[in-house]
Amino acid sequence: MPIKVSFICMLFLSFFPALAQARESFEIRPKQGLILLEEFQQWVGTEYQYAGSESGGAGAASHTFQERYNFSAKGAIIDPSLLRLQLAGAFWAEQINASSTARGSSSSDSLEYQYSLAGTAFERGWHPVSFTTSRTLSTVVSPYIPAYNADNKSTGIECSFLKGPVQTAFGYLRDSMDSSGGGVNTSASSNQFHLSAQHSYRDISNSGLNANWSSQTSTGGKSEHYMINFHNGTALDRNKKYRLESALTWQDAKLVSVPQSNLDISELLQARLGSALEASLAYAYRNNITTDLAGHDQLSQANSVTASLSHRLFNNFATRLSGHYRVSDLLGGTEEAYGGIAAVKYTRRLQAAARLTLDLSGTREVTDRKLKSSDLSVPNEQQTAPPQGESITLGTSGVLVAVNSVRNSSTGFTYTEGTDYTVDLLLRRITITPGGSIAPGTLLLVSYILRLDPSVKYATNSFSAASALTFLDHYIVSAFFMTQQQGFISGQPVVDLTNVRTESLRFQGVFPENTYTLAYTEYFSNISKYRDVEGGWQYIRRFTFSSLSLQLRDSYAVYDAIGAASGYTQNNFNATSTYRCTLLGGAQLLLSASYADTSSGRGVSSDFFYVNGSLQAQINKLAIDLGGQVAWRLYGKQSSRNDYVHFGLTRYF
Repeated sequence: MPIKVSFICMLFLSFFPALAQARESFEIRPKQGLILLEEFQQWVGTEYQYAGSESGGAGAASHTFQERYNFSAKGAIIDPSLLRLQLAGAFWAEQINASSTARGSSSSDSLEYQYSLAGTAFERGWHPVSFTTSRTLSTVVSPYIPAYNADNKSTGIECSFLKGPVQTAFGYLRDSMDSSGGGVNTSASSNQFHLSAQHSYRDISNSGLNANWSSQTSTGGKSEHYMINFHNGTALDRNKKYRLESALTWQDAKLVSVPQSNLDISELLQARLGSALEASLAYAYRNNITTDLAGHDQLSQANSVTASLSHRLFNNFATRLSGHYRVSDLLGGTEEAYGGIAAVKYTRRLQAAARLTLDLSGTREVTDRKLKSSDLSVPNEQQTAPPQGESITLGTSGVLVAVNSVRNSSTGFTYTEGTDYTVDLLLRRITITPGGSIAPGTLLLVSYILRLDPSVKYATNSFSAASALTFLDHYIVSAFFMTQQQGFISGQPVVDLTNVRTESLRFQGVFPENTYTLAYTEYFSNISKYRDVEGGWQYIRRFTFSSLSLQLRDSYAVYDAIGAASGYTQNNFNATSTYRCTLLGGAQLLLSASYADTSSGRGVSSDFFYVNGSLQAQINKLAIDLGGQVAWRLYGKQSSRNDYVHFGLTRYF
């Protein structure tokens, strides 16, 4: 027995070093081969969609039935780190039946497809490359216009150089879309090239260079855009108490035959003078070259200097002082502006978990304007369309003389005043008409004319105060007051200066399931005076497998008469409810409804009611998607209704 034990021990001691050596040299190697395929997935599905609308006695509807096959796969050649690919695609057969009061009935059958290929090469090296290409051939169905065919293509590549003191990346992307049939015959393409470079020197300095060029050609015209940006940040001492930030940006663009050239230079010096004292000094220069609406050159440039000093005391009391000076060349003349700001913020923790904050701020600025012309043309100013019924304010001062055009930034399509938008010259704003052609989020190009005082010197004095008291862990009372007074010092006034005063008081109660809000606001200015009372309630209840939320909001405003415009009242009421539930097997159920009512003393009223529901479930490898929505809108004497139903089945393999 001892001989047997000794033999086993000697064998173990002889084998253990070899085992230890094997562990030291052990490593995981990726799969290698001439062609590697993995994660191949495929699924088939069928889908039905119904979309219908009724407006002004006219109606339109469309039925779409689709049978679809999808696949995706990942692969590599020789080694995944050498070349990795991702391929996805789909084929589907589509049947469309459409009808409308104006166009009658029509039907179409089509076989369509899409694919996308993306890849990376040399991803473990110093020079990785990524690329992508895709194409989608489809039929666009809408209840408002006839169905049409769309062909979308996209191709892009990006290369990086990660080795060396300057890390660089550059890439190219081309997109194109061709539409045909159904009265829609458009073609659009865009090319984009970008370059970026980054450099860091220890933790002292970091620099960056970004450049891009883009060109877009469409049925509405051609646009080009060039941009170069350089920025640098440098710590000026070992303790990093002083830091200098520099930036230079040059842009040159031509949007719908209107040139725009901008040059921006900025310098910012930041200094920490102590544990509670900070200072900054900034300089900015801007040069803008464009043409007015008559095609004449329009040049403007500005130089500005700003200095500020801020101090904190025991994290409860903070003060800030700043001053600025700006001189601008505008409309063949000059405009000087100088002033200062003083601000104080006080925070105090009280007994019973209460908290008090107080903010005070005062501003004075003097503007001295000596221009040769009073009308400032603003061609193709980019704006994002708000929800229908809401407004966009144009310019920051002066009187709006005219809105010459509102166009779609992508297609160049010119919208119609009165149908798609309305103009309020007094309030300097345009309002998106409900039911018009401007969808929320659309990028717009707005051209308009502002009238300024050509020779005038005036002062602007502003003061604001805000306070908030939080007490008993649930209640917040806040108040806000702001006044702005503009007064003539010298010159020949043509445009009235603006005087504004705002007062508001707000109460809020926050509980685990309920939130209550009550607010009162008074607003007075040269062009608008109103008083508004608003109340709101929000209820959220969470259960084990579901949740319920309710929201109510009601506001009532009284607008006083201004000039020839008579006074009126306006009431807005909104109610929303949402129910979410997880059913057996993990199915997700969503039900929501909302109602909005707007009534005005001007005789204009609108009502909107919306109901939406969806059910998503998966049983083994079968996915079910069911959804639908109904929306009614009453706007004055007009009414509309939109319906949508969706049902889909997907089987995964």
